[in-house]
Amino acid sequence: MSALSIALSDGACLIDSTGSEPDLKTVLLKRLSNYYARLGNECCRVRETSLEDIQLLTAREALAVVTRVQEIIGIEEQPGVDQPPLIGTRDLRELRTLLSIVFRWGIEPLYARVVLITLRFLLSRLASTSSGKYPSRNQNEESAQDIYQKALKLLQDPILPVRAHGLLLLRQLVTPSVPTSNDPKLNDDALVPAIMSIFLQSIQDDDSYVFLNAVQGLVAMVDRFGKEVLKALVKEYTDGLDGLKASILTQRDLDTRTRVGEALASVIKKCGEALSLYVDIIVPPLLQLLRSRHSPTVLRASSLSLLSDCESTSPLSMLPYVTDLAGAMLDILQLEIVPTHSISGDSEKQPPSLDTEPLSTNTKFPPLRRGALHFLALMMRETTKLIYESSFGTSLFSDDFLRRAKTTLGYVASVDSDNVVRVMAREAAEDLNQLYKAILGL
Repeated sequence: MSALSIALSDGACLIDSTGSEPDLKTVLLKRLSNYYARLGNECCRVRETSLEDIQLLTAREALAVVTRVQEIIGIEEQPGVDQPPLIGTRDLRELRTLLSIVFRWGIEPLYARVVLITLRFLLSRLASTSSGKYPSRNQNEESAQDIYQKALKLLQDPILPVRAHGLLLLRQLVTPSVPTSNDPKLNDDALVPAIMSIFLQSIQDDDSYVFLNAVQGLVAMVDRFGKEVLKALVKEYTDGLDGLKASILTQRDLDTRTRVGEALASVIKKCGEALSLYVDIIVPPLLQLLRSRHSPTVLRASSLSLLSDCESTSPLSMLPYVTDLAGAMLDILQLEIVPTHSISGDSEKQPPSLDTEPLSTNTKFPPLRRGALHFLALMMRETTKLIYESSFGTSLFSDDFLRRAKTTLGYVASVDSDNVVRVMAREAAEDLNQLYKAILGL
């Protein structure tokens, strides 16, 4: 009998289905006894008493058999061997059964134990951090300074969930107070720049849970501390993009700015009609970024999205800027349009896009025109609503602007190479028609 046949016969003892034992534990004990007897280890007795331990032992012996078979096949397949090993269908079926035992009773329980041990370890780390420094004080008695120091310690931990918990503590610390809550809040303005710096640094983290916590932390800081934090956020988003400075942006810089943009979008939507208090802080820098030809097109499209959020959240707050912005949108559509007949080259070749060239300053990419059309359509709908509700805004746009908008939108809807742009232009033209009827009082 060959070594391969002996190994397979040994393994058959572990999956023997003959017998009428009353329970699984007795079946496995009998199989293990036969297996050890076949190996010549009749004196070996199974000491495990629980079913889980016996299953784990069976999985270990099954893995040993599979390993022996693998080693035998590897040796017999080496050069110089006359006849390669022959494994029949029944043998393959037995090997699959042995492997299923390894996974079911060996790997899966061990994995569950590892997960449980890891969770216990994380909880113990959090508990020791929370109570190690202030053992005599409960959570309600902790001061804001205590929580700040604890959060700093958690943020230095190499384990990701522990760092995320540190960000959560900081976020709770700067969240506006609720009258019925006894949670400690930060009252020391000297710590505000430090906490904001931590959130801005965490925004660059590759883990989505960490940077989303950081984004929400920045939103909470604006809600709590107001204009000064908002000015710092807007500066972080728009500063350093004048002239050739924008051409040295890295992908990481771009990602950071777009994530700060997410925080600004949340701040704008949360302001509601109170946006009028902050509109002069937000809109002029965004308009300056939109006009910067050296800035990546991704950032310019992002600034358009933020301007649209402002218009959607509080149209009345945007009235001082809406005429200039509307003219700027028409300028973008006229200057950056890409007619269908201008596209040439290999049609099978994938054209460049912002997905493949995120740092590009090419203003011909469709997202910029789409953003301009979205703002125009939104502005027209909101202005139409204002006119019907209060008769306010009938003289907001001149006849020259309305004629120019109609001509531009009609041309873009007819010849632009991007399907989405053409559809959006037709929808914006319909909104323009409704605006014109509202101005005439129809």
